[in-house]
Amino acid sequence: MTRAGEGAGATLYKPVRGPSPQSQQRQLLPTARRASSTQPPTPTMKLILILSAVVVAALAVPQSGKDATIVELTNDNDGLGQYNFAYRTSDGIARQEQGALKNAGSENEAIEVQGSYTYKGVDGKDYTVTFVANENGYQPRVQS
Repeated sequence: MTRAGEGAGATLYKPVRGPSPQSQQRQLLPTARRASSTQPPTPTMKLILILSAVVVAALAVPQSGKDATIVELTNDNDGLGQYNFAYRTSDGIARQEQGALKNAGSENEAIEVQGSYTYKGVDGKDYTVTFVANENGYQPRVQS
């Protein structure tokens, strides 16, 4: 290497021997991006996303009734993709949900979940969240 220039902003070293200008040019060309190989979400991924959204929604509910008891509970699951459950507690919290397998056996197989939950806010009002969770994501609506 030889000294190429002096002073601020000058190139300090310049290669004397090295790759040919063509190979240097090849090295400087941006690499082509590979086509994205994203695939549509699998039914298992969709189920995990839906259940995660439901858990997050349930955890967002204020936890006010330390001594609340369950006053009503129903639960039914056929083991084939359809289920429903509902409960109500002594402090006014209520939840109901039903789910069904759509497009069973196809590549678009998904569980569609519909439901609602009600809780008392810190302002004393009852809030109800109704939701649908399907191939279009979690879609809540809040009513007070």
